[in-house]
Amino acid sequence: MGEIFRNQYDNDVTVWSPQGRIHQVEYAMEAVKQGSATIGLKSKTHAAIVALKRATSELSAYQKKIIPIDTHMGMTIAGLTADARFLSRYMRTECLNHRYSHDEPLPVSRLIGNLGNKLQVCTQRYDRRPYGVGLLVAGYDSKGPHIYQTCPSATYFDCKAMAIGARSQSARTYLEKHLNEFLECSVEDLVRHGLRALRDTLPNENVSIGVVGKGMDFTIYDDGGVESFLAGLDKEDRRGGRPLPPDVEEDLKEVPVGEAPAPEQDPVMAVEMDVEQHSVIEMDPFYTAMSLYRKRNFIQCAQVCSDILRDDGQHQAAWALKVRALTQRVAYDDTDVLESLAESTSIENQLTKTAPPGTSTVIKTARRDAVAGTNRPPTQSRPLSGVVRLNHSGLGGSHDVNNSQLTAKSRVQTSRLLSRLGTASLSTEAESFINVARLNLAQYAVLSQLVKPLFEYLYFVQGDVKSALELANQAQHHSSTLPTNHNETNHYWKCATARCLIRLGLVRQIVQTTSDWYIQMNNSDGVLLMAKSYLIIDQPLAALEIYKNGLRKFPKDTVILSGIARIYEELRQPEDSVSTYKEVLKYDSSNTEAMACIAAHFFYTGQPEWALVFYKRLLQMGIHTAEVFCNIALCCLKTQQFDMIIPCIENALTLAVKDDLLAEVWYNAGHVGIATGNLELAENCWKLTRRINPNHSEACNNLGVLSLLEGRLQEGKALLNASLSLNEDLIEAKLNLKQLSNQDNELTECLI
Repeated sequence: MGEIFRNQYDNDVTVWSPQGRIHQVEYAMEAVKQGSATIGLKSKTHAAIVALKRATSELSAYQKKIIPIDTHMGMTIAGLTADARFLSRYMRTECLNHRYSHDEPLPVSRLIGNLGNKLQVCTQRYDRRPYGVGLLVAGYDSKGPHIYQTCPSATYFDCKAMAIGARSQSARTYLEKHLNEFLECSVEDLVRHGLRALRDTLPNENVSIGVVGKGMDFTIYDDGGVESFLAGLDKEDRRGGRPLPPDVEEDLKEVPVGEAPAPEQDPVMAVEMDVEQHSVIEMDPFYTAMSLYRKRNFIQCAQVCSDILRDDGQHQAAWALKVRALTQRVAYDDTDVLESLAESTSIENQLTKTAPPGTSTVIKTARRDAVAGTNRPPTQSRPLSGVVRLNHSGLGGSHDVNNSQLTAKSRVQTSRLLSRLGTASLSTEAESFINVARLNLAQYAVLSQLVKPLFEYLYFVQGDVKSALELANQAQHHSSTLPTNHNETNHYWKCATARCLIRLGLVRQIVQTTSDWYIQMNNSDGVLLMAKSYLIIDQPLAALEIYKNGLRKFPKDTVILSGIARIYEELRQPEDSVSTYKEVLKYDSSNTEAMACIAAHFFYTGQPEWALVFYKRLLQMGIHTAEVFCNIALCCLKTQQFDMIIPCIENALTLAVKDDLLAEVWYNAGHVGIATGNLELAENCWKLTRRINPNHSEACNNLGVLSLLEGRLQEGKALLNASLSLNEDLIEAKLNLKQLSNQDNELTECLI
């Protein structure tokens, strides 16, 4: 489970995977493979393209697969039709411009080169995506006929013959077999070769043909125009062969229907003919379940496994696959979730209230004032960074309503995730798949192929942590008694035991051990779990030391680096946190948490221009959230880009789905009114903030200041007192009340 929700490399085309692949380009290539098959081939004098049309439904007409470009050129497509239309318009424009400037047709090779340059742009810029379409371009110029193939990767080839699209392998096999025959073919024979190549792919009733050549403009044959080319093809076999001789055809007609084949018939051909008579070949049920599992269709995979187990209850492979499918539906990376309900209510995990300064994330400490603008609200409490962390309430601040209440309330909310994930799959079944009470855990502990899936099922799906802990202890004991050294297995079960102890609230049993097993593992899960244990009992310095020890073993692990940066931020050390986040971006340029936190730091240190760069980068990566738009609006406000403020605020209001988030957006919109001198707009925005969230102390304070400016002293004083009652740590409300009391000669109230 350690690899779930780790770094992904398919966010944009500028990110390379460790294997040297660009996944966005590969996805576009898959779109080409999903399109209907199409073929291009040429002779010495002509070039022809043949395409199979496809209808999206029975109620719609067939889509056009062949698109004319100029009088001497046309193309056929496989993939996304919308992308093909865009590229065809570009190619037509290039041909028209060249014909207008030089009064001659544009050479085919030059047009394909320009098209390749246009496709290349989309593979180099993060704000673009590759075109999900493949083209076969047929043309004729002074150099003769041409067949060009273009790919989403911006590569193009001058081909003698080519087939692209779904199930085009059989067509390519035919083209390779008869390649030497194409050069001397006439137009009719050339088209017939293309039709024969497509016969093993799909029927020919919905075929389109495009031909261009010497003394012939590009011509498209559709519907009734293809009948002359199809004549006689129905007498050929389905293997793309030539028409049968007349004597053989007559002999076949004399064979009665259903008669057994002659003894001298080739057995291989007999098997092939028998297979062709079956339109659907049933797949092995277990192989079907495996295919569904690889496609992450876990619900159908579990259903197929249930059918297998209904027929054969001893099918261990189907049982294990169903357990894994049910687990994958609800599995999550619990190394990022800091605590559960058991932890918040456990007596042994009660936190000390007298921690030394700088050693606790719960006890409020003064922040380091190395930079003038670093005294800012924590990035978890308000929509400042746009990153939601599954964190405990140690970051509390005056800008979060939940954090201003009791600490236990925020912790109970964190435990809801564990409860919901643990019961998600059981809500869809009439009864549980496994009766845990009747399980013999000692028997399963010795079955190496079944014990891990069973543990994960008990831990994630059933939520029976005690049974999962018992199974982990027995499996660990069994692996330690084996004659061979199973270090990897032992480390897995040590990790599993730590997970269970954390869920049960027995964190100190983990931290009291003196073993360095978490360093000996081949992955960073042990480091993350050990550091998580220290964070739960509010020992961030010990957790920081664990992270640093793990960083020596895994020097480029961005998850460990992110954990170090979070601890620095909680300890009010923003410079160290930002420098660590910058190191994260060196190894993972698409890490959204690092970019968001660095942007927030730049904003609060008086560098909104740099913050705007990072927030726009998040927007270009596809993170369209209310927080990002609101932050962009505030950065535009600081940089005097007023034309962008209102559209960003409107987008943020549209995307805000939670009341607390909507209230924060209106609160920031009020500051836009203050900056532009529209006090009425600011007052209305803050009134909306209080209507949505009555406990918003900052909006209450600002409304009190506006009331004082307008001369409504009693109303302003009441609002300031209400703001202070909502949040006793709000410095602005205290200073405003102190100044107001000083003006009224109420000296005793000035001492608050």
